[in-house]
Amino acid sequence: MTHTYTPAELRKMVADATPGPWSVPGQPDKVCAEGYTANGWAKVIVTVQDKAWMPPVECFANAHLMAQSPTIALALADALEEVARLREHLDRITRERDAACKAADGYKADFHKALDEQDTIRGRT
Repeated sequence: MTHTYTPAELRKMVADATPGPWSVPGQPDKVCAEGYTANGWAKVIVTVQDKAWMPPVECFANAHLMAQSPTIALALADALEEVARLREHLDRITRERDAACKAADGYKADFHKALDEQDTIRGRT
């Protein structure tokens, strides 16, 4: 089972991570992260190795995707918040429309009742 992250969780994940850029200049198959930890300064360089089963272009693409993950996570958080805002707006205008239709149905019924009463008074029924 996979976990679906909320916008707040995505933003916290990015805030808690090492600030970028994560790329290693001149070495497109590496991703680098460094920062101060409880045990001191740490630098981690991940090399996406060229294996027989993985062509170099795929290694570079994987490293690039990892290096861009903070940007992607923040863009996803923004998109999720916008979708939630639009859903809330749609729900509100749907409720308003439904209320207006219900009111119109009530007015229509009252109008027909008044016409029937006029017909009765005029002796047309």
